[in-house]
Amino acid sequence: MLYVIVLLILVLFCYLVIDYVVTSREDRIRERLLEGVLGLDEEERSLWADAADLLKVDAFRQLIEKSALTRNFDIKLKRSGLKFSLFKGLMLMVLAAVSGALAAYYYFNNISAAIAGVLALPSVLWFLLSHLAQRRLRKHDQQLPALITGLITTMGAGGTPMQALQIASKNAPPPISESVEMLVNGMQIGRSPNAAWKSWAEFWDTPSCKLISTGIRLKWESGGQMTAILVHILETLEFHKRMELRVSTLTAQAKLSAWVLSALPFALALLTNAYRPDLFDSMLSDPLGAKLLTAAGVLSLIGFIWLRKIARLKN
Repeated sequence: MLYVIVLLILVLFCYLVIDYVVTSREDRIRERLLEGVLGLDEEERSLWADAADLLKVDAFRQLIEKSALTRNFDIKLKRSGLKFSLFKGLMLMVLAAVSGALAAYYYFNNISAAIAGVLALPSVLWFLLSHLAQRRLRKHDQQLPALITGLITTMGAGGTPMQALQIASKNAPPPISESVEMLVNGMQIGRSPNAAWKSWAEFWDTPSCKLISTGIRLKWESGGQMTAILVHILETLEFHKRMELRVSTLTAQAKLSAWVLSALPFALALLTNAYRPDLFDSMLSDPLGAKLLTAAGVLSLIGFIWLRKIARLKN
C-alpha cells in the first residue's frame, strides 16, 4: 500500500513540475514577445528565438490534433467550459489511467484487473466530460431564441448586425454570451463574417446553430433586410422546440422504465439483506463474493446507460 501511495505522489509531482515548466515558459515567451518590439538587438534576437519555439509548440499541437480522439477530447473540453488546456486534460487522463491501474491491481491482485483499470477511470472521466459538454450544449440551444429576439430588436431600432452581436455578447447570459463573444472576436480580427459563422456552427454542431449560421450567411452574401430571415429562423426554432417537447412526452415511459429496471437489482439486494443478512455476510466475507458484487454494480450501471441510450431518439 505504501508503494502505491508513493507512486501516486510521484506521478502527481511529475505532472505539477511539467505543468509549471510549460506555463512558465509560455509566460516568458509572451513577455518577450510583448517587450521585444521596443527592445534592443539582444532582445530582438531572443524574440525571434522564442517565436521559433512558439512555432515548434504549434507544430506539436497540430501533431496531437491529427488524432481524431484527441481532437474530439479538445472539442469536448472547450464545449464543457472547463478551463483546461488540451495538454493538461491529457495529463489528467494519464494520471487517471495510472491511478485506476494501481487501485485495481492492489484490490484484485491481478494483471488483467490492472489492464481493465487503465481504461475504467479514464472512461468515467470521458463520460463525465461528455455529460458536461452535452448539458452546456443544451443550455446554449435553449438560449438561441432569446439571442435571435435580441438581434431582431437591436436591428429594428436601427443598429447594424455587428452592433447587435456586440450588445448580445455583453448582455446575454452564459454560455451564449461567450459563444457570441468568440464570434465577434473572430470578425474583429479580420475574419470574414461567412467564415466566422461557419466556424461557429461547426464548433457547436447542433441543428439550431447550423440553421442560424446558414440563414445569416445567405443573407449576408445576398444583402437585404437581415431581420426578415431572423424572424423566419425564430419561428423555425420555436416549432422545433414544440416538436422536441412532444417527443420528450412520448419517450417519457421508456426513460422511466430505464430507471425502474436499473433500480430493481438494488432494491432486491436491500430486501434480501433485510430478511436474510446471513447471505450477504457470507458473500462479503468471501473475496469472490465481493468481486461478484462489484461486477454486478458495474454491469447495472452499463445497463442503465444502455437503456437510456435506447430511449433517446436520434436527431
